[in-house]
Amino acid sequence: GLGIATILACSFFATISGSSPATVIAIGSIMLPAMINAGYPKRFSVGVIATGGSLGILIPPSIVLIIYAVSTSQSTGKMFLAGVIPGVLLAVILMSTVYLTALVKGFPTSEKTCLSSIWNSFKKAIWGLMLVIIVLGGIYGGVFTPTEAAAVSAVYAFVVAVWVERGLKLADIKRVLLSAASTSSMIL
Repeated sequence: GLGIATILACSFFATISGSSPATVIAIGSIMLPAMINAGYPKRFSVGVIATGGSLGILIPPSIVLIIYAVSTSQSTGKMFLAGVIPGVLLAVILMSTVYLTALVKGFPTSEKTCLSSIWNSFKKAIWGLMLVIIVLGGIYGGVFTPTEAAAVSAVYAFVVAVWVERGLKLADIKRVLLSAASTSSMIL
């Protein structure tokens, strides 16, 4: 249920941010209260978020892989390709561990959902999922560097938030920028 969704969210966010601390802060601030409200023990919830956040060092575009590639004069693209399979494998292992732990200890489970509900959720999330495709497709396609991918993804997210989803008003931009600066300061 929610524990597995947390690992998936960490995996997707790691593909956007490339940073373990950023993944833990971004996903943890949303999923920790949700997991506790759903009845998961606090220690387990924190553990799931912390281990899920560790995917940021493996799943491209990982900042650690970039620094390693630069410092050892290796190809960043090859380093990214080398991190994909271990990152996905680790995510699957973490999800399996969460599932087995929840099963053994009797943690809450989610209700079964039908395919139409999954499809409707997918359609609602398509704009956010496109961000992952833009970042990874742009990097692997040679369209832009990881740094340029960060800038492109920020502009894309802004356009989607303001004009497509209409969840952010232009008047709220100052508050959002201050909040982003605060979060970035914690990460740095």
